[in-house]
Amino acid sequence: MNIRCAILFRLGGFLAVLMTAACLPSIAAAAPVVIHQGSNDPQTEGWTFSGSGGTTTIAGTEIIAAVTHNFWNVNDSSDLYAKAYTYSLTPGNLAGDWVFDAIVRVIDSPIVPPGPDVGGTGLIVADGLNYWSFYLTNSTAGTVSNSSPLGLSHSFMLNTTTDYHHYQIAFSQNGAGTGDDTANFFSDGTLVFGNVPRSDLYVSGASYAYFGPVSSAGTSDANYELVRFDDGTPAAVPGPATLLLVSAGLVWAAASARARRRARR
Repeated sequence: MNIRCAILFRLGGFLAVLMTAACLPSIAAAAPVVIHQGSNDPQTEGWTFSGSGGTTTIAGTEIIAAVTHNFWNVNDSSDLYAKAYTYSLTPGNLAGDWVFDAIVRVIDSPIVPPGPDVGGTGLIVADGLNYWSFYLTNSTAGTVSNSSPLGLSHSFMLNTTTDYHHYQIAFSQNGAGTGDDTANFFSDGTLVFGNVPRSDLYVSGASYAYFGPVSSAGTSDANYELVRFDDGTPAAVPGPATLLLVSAGLVWAAASARARRRARR
């Protein structure tokens, strides 16, 4: 077999490998629909900063209990109107199970009258029917109710100001161990409200993820280290097919180089 035929033979084999690899399934991983991380400006991550008033923002870093936290601070001290960050959610984002979580340290979020617990810092998913939310004061965390005057349908005592806390809302259409169309609420990995139904929640016709000040009657100053909405949508990542293509390419390149060296001899 001459050199030209040898190269064509190897090329044919490489093409066969390519065709085989193209038929292999790829691996996928869940990717958040939207995420805010650290000291990044949320507007560069896809969030919209909307509303009116004197809300200020700034990036920062602080060390608490020997742990470094990069954050984005949102401060509304006007007690008139508030600006906050929102991300519009589609019906597809909300059609199945989803998780909304945030790592936050409240600087100052006093109780807003007339509600007994409602504070000015909020983490909200509005799904076209209700608010699934954590409302934070300096000393409590809870989900806002549909009562009048406005209050919290579920709440617990928590010092939200001394350190960062991880808040999570896990909504389930039909997940194992939970009721249909309910959510579990977690604080620092501990279940605090289980199987919360829509009947306990504030009614809303909008669809979005939200973080920041929530009350025109109060104030909110908080550091946001992480805010994330995840509906479990797969995102393509390098899988076996991709790795096989790369490996085959390297083998073919090495074989071609050897053939050229033999031809020069």
